[in-house]
Amino acid sequence: EVAKVLLASTDAETGDVDTKKLSKYVASVAYDLWSFGVVLFHICYGISLFNTDQNDNVKRDDLQTLAEAPDGPWRKLINKALSSGERRNASVDLTAAAALLRKLLEPDPSKRLQYFERFNTPMEAVLEEPFFQGHNVDEATLGEIRAEQQKHTAMLLRMEQKADAAFLQLITMGEEHQRELRRTREVLL
Repeated sequence: EVAKVLLASTDAETGDVDTKKLSKYVASVAYDLWSFGVVLFHICYGISLFNTDQNDNVKRDDLQTLAEAPDGPWRKLINKALSSGERRNASVDLTAAAALLRKLLEPDPSKRLQYFERFNTPMEAVLEEPFFQGHNVDEATLGEIRAEQQKHTAMLLRMEQKADAAFLQLITMGEEHQRELRRTREVLL
């Protein structure tokens, strides 16, 4: 869907997007759901579905393949990864992730939207999925998640306290020290 639009509006030689051609594109929540699914897939499985350049732009060859065969090599990769979450011995959170990702990465945009019609907005429906609600997640897993959250919160608090102390030291520092820091910065840069 979007791959075809981007391909049609991108100059093959420069890689620049022609905004006049791009203006024909009609945005859809279905495309947003797909994009969210691509990011969530990468987070859950550690696998990027597309090769990108240093600016995170999808490589032209991948864009071409996706535009011509939306159910091609990516669908095989997606199905292989998601099947690991559907095994009997898979963890509950991986099973919930696989179920959600099957819906988000549905190739047909209209079917993708249908999966998430039960709330005011599709994103509300996504957030009510078991993956985000923790339904059927055992207490041990929830305990690990809570412990990790507490660890990160404590780390952020320590960083904030250090930043506050450094800022206080900076604003109370004398003019001579400020000049010295500026000179040091100039020498280093």
